Amino acid sequence: MTAPFSDFLTAEDIKSRSDTAILQKHMKFELADFEKAIKTSFKVQQETRKLSKERVVLVWSFKMPKQFDKVSEQLFFSTVTKNHVLLLNGVITQKSDYKELYKVMENAMKSLAIKDKPIDADDFIDSTENSKSKQKDD
Repeated sequence: MTAPFSDFLTAEDIKSRSDTAILQKHMKFELADFEKAIKTSFKVQQETRKLSKERVVLVWSFKMPKQFDKVSEQLFFSTVTKNHVLLLNGVITQKSDYKELYKVMENAMKSLAIKDKPIDADDFIDSTENSKSKQKDD
């Protein structure tokens, strides 16, 4: 999911932006929605990671209330992408799922490539299929 800066930042916040500050404000914005919907407060665990010289990621999570017996925890990875925040979210249903989900989301953030132009999905699918055909021929 993406959120434009205008959803949660003031014009002044945008001018004096640091990725870490933006990610913190976005986390508080998203957390307020969760707390309002579920009518509870969450104790958030968070860490800021630098996955490359350009990519700062805020990793945050919280435990779900007992009434959500199938989902024990929510895990989020967020990063700044031009004038939006990209948010990956996953749910943990068993304690053993946390490390695996963390690794999947971390790898997704590491492989993230921001493009200046929109990607044409049909062209992308065609190029992927052509690549697979070529591999079979080799």
